[in-house]
Amino acid sequence: MLRISNIETSYGPIRAINGVSLEVPEGRIVTLLGGNGAGKSTILKTISGLLEDQPDKGTIEFMGTRLNGLDPEQIVRLGITHVQEGRTIFEELTVEENLLMGAYVRRDVHGVQRDRARVLGHFPVLGQRLNQRAGTLSGGEQQMLVIGRGLMAHPRLMLLDEPSLGLAPAMVKEIFQIIKTINEEGTTILLVEQNARMALQVAHYGYLLEAGRIVLSDDARALSENEDVRDAYLGIAVEGSPKGFKRYKKKKRWR
Repeated sequence: MLRISNIETSYGPIRAINGVSLEVPEGRIVTLLGGNGAGKSTILKTISGLLEDQPDKGTIEFMGTRLNGLDPEQIVRLGITHVQEGRTIFEELTVEENLLMGAYVRRDVHGVQRDRARVLGHFPVLGQRLNQRAGTLSGGEQQMLVIGRGLMAHPRLMLLDEPSLGLAPAMVKEIFQIIKTINEEGTTILLVEQNARMALQVAHYGYLLEAGRIVLSDDARALSENEDVRDAYLGIAVEGSPKGFKRYKKKKRWR
């Protein structure tokens, strides 16, 4: 569904993404893992067109259509929604108004109503808060709202950036269960997530980034069982495992 080929993205003179290639098959959850500053969010912003005149190099194709040079609105109309990090709600609007903003580019009134019912089915608490100002919601409720707003565009591909950030453990489990359900209903997902353990539990495939480059890719189960990943990202110390990817990459060339 999505194919990224050798992209390079810069912030002024700083190269944030350097030669990244990846694929997202239709109907799957693919996760991007890595530390802060690795370039995960930059990749999502490059895909969705939020970084003007980026990428500097390489191509991004969605369902055979090249995204390079398209405006964010055009990319949304093609079927991609981007749920950004930080719960970017319209604080002064109501929950209902926020949801309807997600359907701004649509003209199929009955389809919008069906998706509204679907969103409220996933997030019943939002149905109890429809007339409440969005800025007064709890952090977990705001995260539900931004995901629900993204679904209102009826996307084929959803870009999710740090959906668990700042949430209590019980809420994190609930959010990831909903992400899994959304995928099972037919929405393909590209997921950026610091919580590598939870991301690998729901994902089918994963890529690990360091300093704007992919250093490892494999199916999610294999990544979760990889000694280096377990040691560095899952908080599971493995006796005798190499410390850090930079040291280990000298011994083995990743796929």
